[in-house]
Amino acid sequence: MNILHVIPTFNPEHPFGGSQSYVDMITAQLSNRKHIVTIYTSDMQGTAQKLKAPCDMDKERRVVRCRNLSTRLTRYTRLIVTPHLVPLLEATADRFEVIHVHGGRGFQHVAVWYAARRACVPYIIQPHGDFADYYSGMFRRFYDRFFGTQILRGAGRIVALNSFEASQCVQHGVQKRKIRIVPNGINLQEFTGLKKGRFRHKVGIDTNTKILLFLGRIHPVKGLDILLKSLFVVRKARNDVILVVAGPDDGDLARCSRLAQTLGLEANVRFIGPIFGREKLDALADADLYVLPSRYETFSIGLLEAYASGTAVVATAVGGNQELIVDGATGVLATKPDYHMFADALLRAIPKSETMGKKARSYVHRFDIAETAGILESVYLELG
Repeated sequence: MNILHVIPTFNPEHPFGGSQSYVDMITAQLSNRKHIVTIYTSDMQGTAQKLKAPCDMDKERRVVRCRNLSTRLTRYTRLIVTPHLVPLLEATADRFEVIHVHGGRGFQHVAVWYAARRACVPYIIQPHGDFADYYSGMFRRFYDRFFGTQILRGAGRIVALNSFEASQCVQHGVQKRKIRIVPNGINLQEFTGLKKGRFRHKVGIDTNTKILLFLGRIHPVKGLDILLKSLFVVRKARNDVILVVAGPDDGDLARCSRLAQTLGLEANVRFIGPIFGREKLDALADADLYVLPSRYETFSIGLLEAYASGTAVVATAVGGNQELIVDGATGVLATKPDYHMFADALLRAIPKSETMGKKARSYVHRFDIAETAGILESVYLELG
């Protein structure tokens, strides 16, 4: 099949968020299955800056970047507006057998809806968590009223990551018959032969110290402030714990840095910035626990990566976390995003982190990206 993926931002070398990693992995798998894959996106790294040097993809996947209208507008509204996408889709939409647009709302969705309808090409929407009430606001209410309902009604299929997101889609008026559950996946081959010790040596943390790894965007929804307050409580019970914060700033780094200083956690927290590739795998392998204190979460790819590294998880029992974590076996769930509850979960998890990590590695094999690609391929074939 000739398949078009549309995503607001896409930088596979340094992904900003799980949806970029997902699109990179799933399009590679589709290409391996002999489909023709094209990606339309913008020239933005995330929601704050443009790409400095857009990377080239392999010859099987073609990436076309449209210039974002205003970085300042994006920084304040988180909206990526790419006017050139409209004529580009008008000229090329009829070449594709299916169009797969990522995210729940945006300029790209309006452009796809308009062009696909004119070209009589089916399109799929994959929200990646964007239907959450947490993200509601004036723009989204405006969008849903004037565009959202029509765009959802016109979609051939809606791809949900799990039953939690499927229920959100129904609440937004999507007919159940249109929803297909396609879970996130990871390339398990990348996690074979991981060696412990390299990350600890690089950052200067000895083997007697427990590493808590926060890996992701530093945004209020990710709950780093909850984690820092939890660490303050944990430190009263044991002082052999260091939190490593690895991820790009998405608007909350300055506040969390000040909070760490206010709590006197300078010796117990390392802010190391975003990490990728081998360095990220080394960090996952050396971590004693992967921590996910989110206020909202649909389906964390980072959680799967922790499992594949043999690292147990402590997370809040929100959204899709409850479907991924076997409480007490592959990790520990804090009942809600509360720092006292999260501190208690950490103290319960640390002594048995190694045992739970082994169970986590066994559990993750059901989320191989090759299996995910097969499920998604069957959804495309329903429409093609």
